[in-house]
Amino acid sequence: MKDKFIDDSKIPLEQVMSHVTVAKEGAVTELHLLGLAKIILLIVSFLYFLAGISELIIPANAFYEAAKITLPSIATLVIGYYFGSSK
Repeated sequence: MKDKFIDDSKIPLEQVMSHVTVAKEGAVTELHLLGLAKIILLIVSFLYFLAGISELIIPANAFYEAAKITLPSIATLVIGYYFGSSK
């Protein structure tokens, strides 16, 4: 049986990326802000997870103590800046 392959080079970009919203001419929507917040929270949680692993490997290290204090503060500061302003 012959497999059918789709030639991706002939598919328009608008059809391929129809589910992705693109900011045009500087218009930032709430969806873009939520995407930014999701990325920030994923990075902060990943760093916090790494700090927890480092605490298990080397108990009472300074990296975990610094992450415990700074990472939640950075997350709330950045997300509060983007979502705290009224439009």
